[in-house]
Amino acid sequence: MNHEAAPEHRWDRRQMELALGILFLAGATLALVTLAVPHWKGGNDAAIALVAASGYPFAALLLLARGRLPLWAIHAVLAAGTGFVTAGVYFGNGHEGSLTTAILYVWVALYAFHFFRWRVALAHLGWVGVTYAGILMYQHDRAGPGQWLFVLGTAGVAGAVVASLNAEVRRSARTDALTGLGNRRAWEELIRREVARADRAQRPLCVALIDLDDFKALNDAQGHLAGDRLLQEAAHAWQAAIRGSDVLTRFGGDEFAVLLPDTEPALATEALERLRAATPTDVRFSAGLARWQPGDAGDELVARADAALYEAKRRGGGRTVIAEAAAA
Repeated sequence: MNHEAAPEHRWDRRQMELALGILFLAGATLALVTLAVPHWKGGNDAAIALVAASGYPFAALLLLARGRLPLWAIHAVLAAGTGFVTAGVYFGNGHEGSLTTAILYVWVALYAFHFFRWRVALAHLGWVGVTYAGILMYQHDRAGPGQWLFVLGTAGVAGAVVASLNAEVRRSARTDALTGLGNRRAWEELIRREVARADRAQRPLCVALIDLDDFKALNDAQGHLAGDRLLQEAAHAWQAAIRGSDVLTRFGGDEFAVLLPDTEPALATEALERLRAATPTDVRFSAGLARWQPGDAGDELVARADAALYEAKRRGGGRTVIAEAAAA
């Protein structure tokens, strides 16, 4: 099961607006400043200045939006930014100014590949390619094919590198360095998504919290390196024992969380027993299990599992307690 959030759902809308607003502000300002100093000849400077100045209202809209713009509006404004760049290329009249202005297409690609999933970013890059090709054909520029290939290739490669680096950063930010499992941040994103899915489909969902018994005593007696080795061994063994649809994460310290979609408590208990059987020798764990109830938020579901875990510990550990049964 692929639990990685799509980038455009992951990013705060205010971040997207701020970044795009800065690009519009910087692009407009750079264009005007360039016209004020010695520059290329042959272009329509007045028209380029008008196009550049038109970017300021868009910058103001984005910088003042404070997260209120819908996602489609951000796509529309980015596409409009491509249009502004293309207009600048056109008014460069096929001279050095046209190729210089086309560099700004790289900004469009960097933004798209940073904030959007690949197919959406490629759609924006395709829009760049179509508009740029149209202007080059209209200008009958003999060097047009080479310019188009160079500019679009540069924008595409830059965007792909950014997307690859972002994916690695996201993976590292959501991975526990010791065990290689998802960390608390990954869990919080996952539980929100799976609760929403269970609510839409009205499907069962269980969450279990696992805590190694007497882990502090092991650390005190054998040292933290021994404790780290146990966490790694347990995580590896449990990861091999869960179903393909289940997700195991390190919740923090010696506590782990298991998400079991489309699973009733009886089957979830059996899954935990498989984990118990796979646990390294002479090690026990306590577990608290909770079933999602209609209307539950993710933190409420986890809180019930945590209360059940506390009850399992109170009863001596080495057992699983189901939240609903404990409450009854």
